[in-house]
Amino acid sequence: MQCPGRSGSSTLCFERVAKTDPVRPPLEDMCALPPPGTGGLTLTARPEMRDFDRNVTSCRFDIAGQPHTLLMLRASRPGPRSTETQTQAEMARRMFRQASEDMPDTVPGLGEEARMRAESDGRHPRVALNVRDNLLFVQVEYDGEGSARDLETVKRSVRDLAAALLRRLPAKGA
Repeated sequence: MQCPGRSGSSTLCFERVAKTDPVRPPLEDMCALPPPGTGGLTLTARPEMRDFDRNVTSCRFDIAGQPHTLLMLRASRPGPRSTETQTQAEMARRMFRQASEDMPDTVPGLGEEARMRAESDGRHPRVALNVRDNLLFVQVEYDGEGSARDLETVKRSVRDLAAALLRRLPAKGA
């Protein structure tokens, strides 16, 4: 067996990849992780609506007393192999920028880059926050249909939750 695009045996390919792309521990399962910083809200994980593997983890949560409100947490990082043309850091930046194109607000003090979109019609606050810290990409979404929470409170809660996740997950996605 040969390295894709290179000459040499599979053993040499594995050794080359292992030296440049060390295996990192898996990200934590978001459904098994009690979300920190939820401001006293009681959350129930919906494991049927989750994504979980070594480099991607997400879960949706129902919020007690708010039947039409959802909270989604997601963390991801590029896989251990980079392409010929992009490093893992470049892939992480590209993932963040593509996912954040429609987010007009920059959020200082979170990771290396953070963008937010927040809107409300007075009864339905919706906030999405994307944060990149080196290889780690964290997303928090709150969709509060029929929620009495005001938009500024939701924005603070989402920001606090993202900050707590950054502290809990492997530093910079390592």
